[in-house]
Amino acid sequence: MVQIMTDLISKLLDVGLFQFGAFTVNGVVQPFVHHLEMLPAYPILLSAVGSTIATHLKDRSSSHVLCAPDAISLGTVVSLELSKSLVFPNADGTVLIGAHDIGHPTVLIINQWRGDAPMLQLIRTAHQTGLQVEYIVSVVDGVAVALPEGVQAAFELIHVAQVVEVAETTQRIPAGQANAVRRWITQ
Repeated sequence: MVQIMTDLISKLLDVGLFQFGAFTVNGVVQPFVHHLEMLPAYPILLSAVGSTIATHLKDRSSSHVLCAPDAISLGTVVSLELSKSLVFPNADGTVLIGAHDIGHPTVLIINQWRGDAPMLQLIRTAHQTGLQVEYIVSVVDGVAVALPEGVQAAFELIHVAQVVEVAETTQRIPAGQANAVRRWITQ
């Protein structure tokens, strides 16, 4: 499994979905960004990421897959792999589209869990419509964030530290830059 994840990270680096540098995100400069919203442009990678997530979720008792607006294509892959109903927000995020009613255990698929307001609102909207978000799966993560009430667990497919390790060992970034990202992760 380690080699599979290393290969997947390497391919995501190759196409530029993981990048290192100095990026301003929400007014803050950070040394790493992802562009996972572009994953559908690379169908083989989209399928690989979705299949890896589905493998992790196959023993979960969830009946529905909920996905964030920028992860609808990934949610579709996971939904198809698991044969579970897909639910996603409309364009303005106020209505959930999909077949569901009260009491369905649900997994939320997102690109990155930050515990930010839009994701918390998505979880509240799901709860109000009967979906019980019990588990969150993010493709990439690097910062520990508290889970909202009712969510039992969260899982990251790829930790930023893994991306740094692959980038450094394959000489995509120098050691100094790798160390700067490692310090950023632990802040």
